Amino acid sequence: MERTIPPDILSAAGEPNSVAQVISSLSNNQAQTVKQLSVNSNLPLSKVASGLKLCRNRGWVSSTQSQTRNKGRPQHLWRLHATPIEIITELEDETRSKLNLLSNAVEILQNELIQ
Repeated sequence: MERTIPPDILSAAGEPNSVAQVISSLSNNQAQTVKQLSVNSNLPLSKVASGLKLCRNRGWVSSTQSQTRNKGRPQHLWRLHATPIEIITELEDETRSKLNLLSNAVEILQNELIQ
């Protein structure tokens, strides 16, 4: 059974829409070209490219060149490099870290107000 990560979960975790749509489209475990990702995510090619760049910087996606019979440049096939659970766990850890920082800041401010 194929499971995809809904883009709204990634958006709720603070990821840009381009990242959320790209990860959601790739989470079905099928490699896709930028053009296929654009069609599947309803994003313009430029947004897909920027989303892929952000995902690649986080280590979530990787690409390979496809063998083509046609003349011209080979196409890049993009796929998830991290599993959906690894991505969600990473986002959860980041959210917890942010929450801890905010909690500590509130505690410091409250202590300063009491003194």
